[in-house]
Amino acid sequence: MKFSNASLLGLVLCITVLLSGACSYQRIIPTSPSVTASINTPVQQPANVEPMLLNTPTPMTALLPFNGKIAFIVWNDAMLNNRIYVMKANGSEQTDITPANLYAIRDLAWSPDGQYLAFDAIAGQLHQIFKIKSDGSGLVQLTFREEDAQSPSWSPDGKYIIFDSTSPDILGNSFTSGPQNQPVTQIYIMKADGSEVRRITVKTRNNNVPMSGQYRNDGLISVSEQISRQRQINYVVDSNGVIQKQFPQFEGDTPIWSPDGNFFIRYSFLPPSSDCSGDVIMKLDDNVEMCLKIGDKMNPPMQGYGYSWSPDGNYILMTANLENDNAHADLYVMKLDGSNLTRLTYLSTRLVEPVWSAAP
Repeated sequence: MKFSNASLLGLVLCITVLLSGACSYQRIIPTSPSVTASINTPVQQPANVEPMLLNTPTPMTALLPFNGKIAFIVWNDAMLNNRIYVMKANGSEQTDITPANLYAIRDLAWSPDGQYLAFDAIAGQLHQIFKIKSDGSGLVQLTFREEDAQSPSWSPDGKYIIFDSTSPDILGNSFTSGPQNQPVTQIYIMKADGSEVRRITVKTRNNNVPMSGQYRNDGLISVSEQISRQRQINYVVDSNGVIQKQFPQFEGDTPIWSPDGNFFIRYSFLPPSSDCSGDVIMKLDDNVEMCLKIGDKMNPPMQGYGYSWSPDGNYILMTANLENDNAHADLYVMKLDGSNLTRLTYLSTRLVEPVWSAAP
């Protein structure tokens, strides 16, 4: 996950002018020759800096199974000039793959094979969904909607992408179901080439309830439904919108599910039900909450800029501000209990929305 959508949307919803001539076909967007120097640009780490296990006499990275690759966003200028970076999971070979002429890039999502990143960005005057190869080539615009499209998520077989969008025909009718008489967010699904777009409705729920969705590794969809201005509930549905009873409904911010579906992280600036005053890891089968901590330090200054799981589910990738600098957040990895803390980046800026792929 990811950067909290609630905090991001507030920055960009002011840029909403309808696009005319929306299409349903896929369009390949060539890379502008004037910006090729900014694509596939390696980023040098400071001299003599290696990913290392913190607070130990010697680095122990050989003991840490950091395989695959990680993508993340460098947050610039209140998000309008965000950059996409890709690196190996040990923090090496950092490369800027940002495409030209797109703004407010956010919501990164790896394809299951690790070949593509889906994301949303402003094209013209609205957010649309795009995909790009992990080397920065092959940019494709997938949506051409007359409303913002955001938060793409791939199905485990790579054939489909779900995303959030609105429709002028689906309006909220109360303060509990969204802005009164204003379009409310709904869940849509399309093929990975952008074709055959349709809306997913949840059985037994009102037609105009605002909701967003993310695929889980088992092919089910995790739904977050807004029930008031400050509260949302979470549950799991199948592709037909049928609520799955084996997953208990809970209240809280959007969950980030572990690969095996047994745990999730939920982050919030509001106190959860446990003794934690910040983010928590919840174990699904026994409804146990664990405070998210670093070592024995409870509620470190992570700032809610995003979490992701390692492909094996044994580590948490996160953005954290451990230098007490509000303009700075780097990427760290640790075990679920807060041990084996490892710093991966040294970019002296604010990094958000890390996502981890198992693909080499």
